[in-house]
Amino acid sequence: MDVYELIKQVGAEIVCNRATARIDGKFVVVAAVSGDAFALTPEGEEIAATLKPVPKKTTAKKTTANKAGAGRKRARNTDGTLKADDPSTPNVNEAWTNGDS
Repeated sequence: MDVYELIKQVGAEIVCNRATARIDGKFVVVAAVSGDAFALTPEGEEIAATLKPVPKKTTAKKTTANKAGAGRKRARNTDGTLKADDPSTPNVNEAWTNGDS
């Protein structure tokens, strides 16, 4: 387990180059600076061995067309600007096409 994952999972605080967590009512140093980086202490390694890693969240793929409007495309004027809906025709939406052209 990564040092920072363990720190986050046990709710440790980083103070004075050490990460300390309260576990079973006692404060335990789970990581400390070693050289130029944080490293798990022996106590931290024991705790990391007992914890399950948190699965990373996957993001859903964004699609350009929603299911209801699949194939719909914004209508454009001859000069390429977006066409507006004509309010005088409430049953027709001129701002969208079926995506044919």
